[in-house]
Amino acid sequence: MPVIVKVLLSSISHCAVQFHYSRKTGGVLLARLISPLCVFYWVGLQLHRLQQCTFNKPLRSDDFEKKPFIISVGNITTGGTGKTPIVIDLASYFLKNNKTVLILSRGHAATQTSTDGQVNTAQEGDEAFLIQQKVPGAFVRVGKDRKSLLNTWVKELSPDVVILDDGFQYRRIQPDFSIVLLDGNRLLGNGYLLPVGPLREPIGALKRANCLIQTKAISPENQKKVLEIKKQSGHPALVSFTAPFQASQVLTAKDWMAVYTGQSSASNDIATSAQKEHVLLKGACLLVSGIADPQSFESAVLKLGGKIVKHCIFPDHATYPADSVNRIVQAFHQLNNNPTEQLTDSPTEPGNSCELKLITTEKDAVKLLPKLPQAVLAHAAVLCVAPQLPEELFKQLDLSLVKIKNGEETAVIRQ
Repeated sequence: MPVIVKVLLSSISHCAVQFHYSRKTGGVLLARLISPLCVFYWVGLQLHRLQQCTFNKPLRSDDFEKKPFIISVGNITTGGTGKTPIVIDLASYFLKNNKTVLILSRGHAATQTSTDGQVNTAQEGDEAFLIQQKVPGAFVRVGKDRKSLLNTWVKELSPDVVILDDGFQYRRIQPDFSIVLLDGNRLLGNGYLLPVGPLREPIGALKRANCLIQTKAISPENQKKVLEIKKQSGHPALVSFTAPFQASQVLTAKDWMAVYTGQSSASNDIATSAQKEHVLLKGACLLVSGIADPQSFESAVLKLGGKIVKHCIFPDHATYPADSVNRIVQAFHQLNNNPTEQLTDSPTEPGNSCELKLITTEKDAVKLLPKLPQAVLAHAAVLCVAPQLPEELFKQLDLSLVKIKNGEETAVIRQ
């Protein structure tokens, strides 16, 4: 695909997201004007649901001799709610409690198919590969037909827990516990279905959920709005939690690659001190991201003291082919000539370096870092974020797991 086309598509995608979550009067009025377009999406949604449910009996934990506890992690809006970090945290929790964990991913933007069922490269699914690197003790399997994957690998591995990544709209598997994530900043945007708004389903779909989790930045104002969302869904008693995201580590590209390629086991010791974060992020930063919510990445860097001189934004699940890497390298060298010209408020305290740094996300790092030339890689760093999941959620999950093992139903309301 020509570079100009990729740039155009990236711009259109970015503008669509801005429109979906716009609170400006003009954006709200335009959304209301074109809202009849939602009817076409709704019709397609119903047909897809019929195809998934009417002609295919959903697979349940009861269908297996050793019942696995099936957890779905998904969202009701388009991406950017933080599913991958939540899945990683849940898997880590169950592994620490000596449970066997199987994670099923659709493998968004995968360009290769695994030959052995395992996720060996980012080309087999960037998020799935990142999950495998972060929780190597879990079994991660990728495929569009997750029902077949579940049937095959539950019989093969006999897992205690199965986690469906982005599983809320996948109706061919009936989860025992359904978690829906909601961006704590953006919530439901303008409240319309695609393509006018960010909703993948009507709000009433929340009746299928066991709990709702607000992720990323949490404000008291939006917490009140969540109560209204639950009322609108017809499920006012839906349990809701908050899981603010915090920067857990800032790693140099070299350290990050060493930790998550198995060359080092010191993931808890590298770059965790405040001084190390200060050195990596203070000063001029060139950001590179291909995620659904690049604004949250910018906010995290600014919060840690970084000065953003440019943000190269690519489409979600960007694969970073040669032309994209060349754009990044050119931008880096161009800005590196004199980045301080764009930093009129750059602080001058000791330890503050004006040297340009390239900062990216973990999701992008698995694809981008191996392709960067050494001259740029030496100045690159990775911002790692982690959700602060509440203890009460884990208590509910443990209780539900016991119920499933005892043959009891969990308290999910299904449509």
